[in-house]
Amino acid sequence: MTALELGAPLGIRTRQGVRDRLDRLDALLVHDRPDEQLTRESRRSARDRDARQVWIDDNLDRIRAVLAGLVAQVGRLWGQAEDDSSCRSEGPLDEDIREWLAELTIDYRDNVITPATFAVAGLLIGCVRGHPHVAELDRRHRLHSSMSGVDALRSDFAAGTS
Repeated sequence: MTALELGAPLGIRTRQGVRDRLDRLDALLVHDRPDEQLTRESRRSARDRDARQVWIDDNLDRIRAVLAGLVAQVGRLWGQAEDDSSCRSEGPLDEDIREWLAELTIDYRDNVITPATFAVAGLLIGCVRGHPHVAELDRRHRLHSSMSGVDALRSDFAAGTS
């Protein structure tokens, strides 16, 4: 049925009138009060969602897997594992790595993946790559593959949202 056919028995002669009536009824059911502005606003926000966040939501499983690998590997080297003392230097770069790692871990743990999460991941791997300890690691170390995974993910993100 069209909106006009649906509204004709109720005496509503415009599509907007039918939409307002449906919004009001929906608000009554969902929010226990008849205010069509509530559902109109939710429809508007769903329509105006950021294309970057849509891409993130569509690829969330892959993103979480890549971020989990990065957090685990960087955490292993920079203070997350109490029994590992292989990288315990205390320089400004180490502090930056710990800060970015903490931010990324919070986003991952709370499942709040946003475009800012990609920026934090990029800053984290930039600091990690520049650290002298990483240069000493074997090229087959999992840290290198997790950083490559983040690079590929960030590249796909940029291509998918442009």
